[in-house]
Amino acid sequence: MLDLYRNSLSSFLVSLDEIMEPLALPDKWIGLSVLQKAIRRGDTAKAAGAALALLPLDRSGLWRRLLTIAFEDVGIGDENAVAMCAAAVEHSAWRAEMGGDARVAVTLCKLLAEGVKDRSADHLICAARSHPAWEDAREAAGNRSLTDRLRMVEDASLPIGDRITAAWFASGVEWYPERRVGAGDLDGLMDAFESAGAAPGIVAATRIGIRRVGHPVVLVPAMLSAVTNGEPHRWEARSVPQETCVNGLPLHAYDQFTRLGKAAIARFVRQNNAVRTVLERFVPDRRWEAATGLGVFFAEGSQVAKRRLWCNAINPEHLGREADFESQGVDMSAADPAINVVGENLQDLNRIRTELLRH
Repeated sequence: MLDLYRNSLSSFLVSLDEIMEPLALPDKWIGLSVLQKAIRRGDTAKAAGAALALLPLDRSGLWRRLLTIAFEDVGIGDENAVAMCAAAVEHSAWRAEMGGDARVAVTLCKLLAEGVKDRSADHLICAARSHPAWEDAREAAGNRSLTDRLRMVEDASLPIGDRITAAWFASGVEWYPERRVGAGDLDGLMDAFESAGAAPGIVAATRIGIRRVGHPVVLVPAMLSAVTNGEPHRWEARSVPQETCVNGLPLHAYDQFTRLGKAAIARFVRQNNAVRTVLERFVPDRRWEAATGLGVFFAEGSQVAKRRLWCNAINPEHLGREADFESQGVDMSAADPAINVVGENLQDLNRIRTELLRH
């Protein structure tokens, strides 16, 4: 199956003169951040520059991150791109035959950056983990046998939350460091996905994603492929927050998962009056930085330039926002106010990031 996707990808391979200079990175963590956010924003050149810089720093980490991006940020926005990415990541000998890792990495960056994005996998697995509205789904899956969980995956009459949660609990793939789902049946789950109507390519890619990424987010696109089978594929172009660069790197790379980004958020919370006003109203003071970090992620870091439109009645992004805030000990009613006020004050956050970079 994946040979077909490698053959398809070979027709997209960039020419050698399209391989540009790598970015100058302070460390691999900033490089991984630049890579993922550039792909979300559709910035092929910056994504490729980050990938080329990461190859000598952490080759296996680069392939793992590209595969994570395919499942987390692209998903059913472009199922063929996910399958092609998995096929390439899995086969080092094929990459060598095609001209080497640099050429294939740049090609994957271009494919993923230019494609339509669907971040519903990330949003919905977070809902399955912690959203209060999905507690019944967690209880339903948790109280059933493995065989019954697989039947739930195939049952089109069930709500999408029940089916996604059942798929996770049937997989045996834990959300590290939690121990929640127990033993699973991956072969049975892949069969259930196909029986439910998932595209064979996304199912084959999921097998690789489970082994290479090891996070339950990789399970969701296959379930969504089945749920949305036959629906029209529509997408919209979206504006993303303006990018500011220092030393050739975008400041949004310095997010809540980086040392400088954490320091910037802490200062932002202390200095920005508009942000403090919202935090004082909605968030316990011990959770201010966590809530602001999530606000930065949703207002800036997770923004995509081409987004798949959903026909389903649920709103995956809204569920994901609420689940993420709840998981950080912040009431989900704070999600929209925190995200909005951060988005309105990104220029001030970038000022702080710039000051920290220059001192």
